[in-house]
Amino acid sequence: MALTDKRKRFIEEYLIDFNGTQAAIRAGYSESTARQQAEQMLKDPDVMELVKEGKEEIKEYTHLTKLDKLKLLESIMAGENKNLTIKAIEVHNKMTGDNEAEKKDINISGLNINEIPPKD
Repeated sequence: MALTDKRKRFIEEYLIDFNGTQAAIRAGYSESTARQQAEQMLKDPDVMELVKEGKEEIKEYTHLTKLDKLKLLESIMAGENKNLTIKAIEVHNKMTGDNEAEKKDINISGLNINEIPPKD
């Protein structure tokens, strides 16, 4: 059976985080039916075959160095898939430590205090 574009998109999204409900939502399914749609698609042999193939491709990247992974994420960030770009930026930031708050050293009466600035 030929897969619809929406189902193909579901597979792509599912391979990002293996969350069926969220993948269905990102693929364009209604939030109210996303869980049921995901469960149904994950039982479809054609869908599962492509998921299996995608997982095999992902395994090929597990031997990459941190620098290789960062370069790959940067290439994804330059792409046109908005959801994938956002996810790549989040992962990239975690890998580089860009999500951490900056620490400031404050000296009060000879005592050093590390202060993390409040979040906006």
